[in-house]
Amino acid sequence: MSKNIKMKNQNILYISIILIIIIIAMITLNSNKAPNTLDSITKIEICDDFNHHETKIICYSFFTSNSTYCDLTGNLKSICWRFSTMKNANFELCNQIKDPFQRTICFSNIALKEKDPAICENIESKTLLESCFLYIPYKYYNLYAEENCDDIGHESAKYTCLAVVKNDSSYCEEITSEPFEKDLCDAIMSEDSNYCTTDACFSQRALMEDNIDLCDSILSKLERARCIGTISKDTTTCEKLEDNFANDLCKLYVLASLTLDI
Repeated sequence: MSKNIKMKNQNILYISIILIIIIIAMITLNSNKAPNTLDSITKIEICDDFNHHETKIICYSFFTSNSTYCDLTGNLKSICWRFSTMKNANFELCNQIKDPFQRTICFSNIALKEKDPAICENIESKTLLESCFLYIPYKYYNLYAEENCDDIGHESAKYTCLAVVKNDSSYCEEITSEPFEKDLCDAIMSEDSNYCTTDACFSQRALMEDNIDLCDSILSKLERARCIGTISKDTTTCEKLEDNFANDLCKLYVLASLTLDI
């Protein structure tokens, strides 16, 4: 009996050792994950790797959700506001903002966070309303029912939404205004980026296809940075951007993409 007990104890010991080895291996693998995973990307130390003083401050404002940092960013204040309100944007906060442009940024963050373009309708200015809609990837429009599209006040956004939701490209023919050009609607419905003639079209097409290669067709350095950062969700991809400011902006959009799951 004692021999059996001894063998049983030895088996338990062997199993325990194996389990310990497995646990250590799992811990090691987790610690060796790429430095840009969601767990590690939340570390504020990443801000120290930014090239410009102003973008470092924007990075800090993102992690702390403290918009008072933005007073130190000069002409980048509006960009700073976009990131500082990204994680905790709420209607109460937006309604307290007196500056119409900053208020638009706040609402657009909520719309992006909730994947709900209709939230842009809280913006009274037609020009700023268009800016808000432009910030929301069209891939979220297919989450809508037809009546939601009808509620969108901006003509081009409305008809593009209807085209996507009803899978009917004829709605693209109704589009005559900027900034939601007909070519963007055609590109979305045909799943062919060859229709694109503008940065906005290439950007939206890239987001819908999750195709980072299309970002290279974008002429604007800053829009290209947004495209690459949003799709890649990996700060190392930003290093291929030679412009230091675009590099930093790309990293900020990586943070935004990981936080909001764009």
